[in-house]
Amino acid sequence: NGTWNWSTRIASFTFPGCTGTAPTTGSITGTVTDSGTSLAIAGATVAISGGASTTTLSSGVYTLSGLSPATYSVTASATGHSPSSATVTVTAGNTATQNFALTASGTTATVPGAVTNLSASPGPGKGVSLTWTAPSDNGSPISAYKVYRNTSGGVFTESDRIATSSAATKYKDTTTSAGTRYYYVIKAVNAVGDGPYSNTTPPVTPTK
Repeated sequence: NGTWNWSTRIASFTFPGCTGTAPTTGSITGTVTDSGTSLAIAGATVAISGGASTTTLSSGVYTLSGLSPATYSVTASATGHSPSSATVTVTAGNTATQNFALTASGTTATVPGAVTNLSASPGPGKGVSLTWTAPSDNGSPISAYKVYRNTSGGVFTESDRIATSSAATKYKDTTTSAGTRYYYVIKAVNAVGDGPYSNTTPPVTPTK
């Protein structure tokens, strides 16, 4: 009779991408801009309190990577601007977004610029619809718009004001009369005061 010797070999295989290791760090990214102009600030410093720092690209974008999960105090600073700080929470495997708008140091807010591209059209339905482009807020956020209307297209005064609307760049005037020709102007308002008048619209005649 023959004698059989059996042995078993167990092999170990590792497949690419199946290491089973979960991400242990995260990152913070965002953009640094000028609060008055909304333009990107290149070369701004973005730093974690007591930790890593980086500078922004020409696009104003920065990234802080390889961060352990935690809550960080992050500060953005740039020459000629007041620094701004924020608290950012980083989780493993994720990217937190934190944008900064820096105020130019030594500047004083003024009234808004003039509203542009004001247009008026009849309707829909009764009234006249107005739309426009917001001006620069010049360092203080726009809080409202004053709407003026007359039937001559001449000089506008406070007695021609028909409404003070929200900060939205549109308004529907429903106090019109069908067949009457109207002209409109708009002023932007911030905490400092009223901006100048916008362009005057061409005459518009509602049909309802």
